[in-house]
Amino acid sequence: MKQLFVIIMVMICPLFLYAQEKEGIYKFIDYPISPITVETYNNRVFSHMDTFVRAVLMKDEEQYYYVLRVVSNDAQHLVESTFVTMISYENLVKINKALKILLSEEEKDWKSGEAFVENKYVTDNGFKIGYIVENGRLEWFVESEYYGTINGLTLRDRVDEGKAFIINNGTILETTFGKAQAKIESLMQSE
Repeated sequence: MKQLFVIIMVMICPLFLYAQEKEGIYKFIDYPISPITVETYNNRVFSHMDTFVRAVLMKDEEQYYYVLRVVSNDAQHLVESTFVTMISYENLVKINKALKILLSEEEKDWKSGEAFVENKYVTDNGFKIGYIVENGRLEWFVESEYYGTINGLTLRDRVDEGKAFIINNGTILETTFGKAQAKIESLMQSE
């Protein structure tokens, strides 16, 4: 019993120390960016993905994020947010560079004749953006916080699980992610 108590204390104490470092007043300011149309295959119907830049102000520090929030218009539920992810400014810059590369390779992969091609960019915290070509069909996707086995679930399975969303055009992603980066940079200049 004593060993269990020590183990629990060793695990909990760092959480208390972390919480004390993050104490303070936080202010959130959201700036809307263009919504993105998404698709799903199961009974839940998603109408759009709201996107916005969020400024987080705390003490003397400001941080900026690009937020993606899927809003459901399912007939069984009133509007319900089912998926939210925040992308840091640093990752957004990397994603925008990767989107240019992915878009330049899209047509070649689509016309390759391969039965399956997946081409994606993955951030250090697991956010994925890219496309899949399967049996001649090209689908762009956005995915966050999926930690299953790579071969365990197809894109359609990940969509059904609410872990990924299909976007009908990669250029839409490039445009909206680019707008988000431009908005953050204009906010940073006005500081």
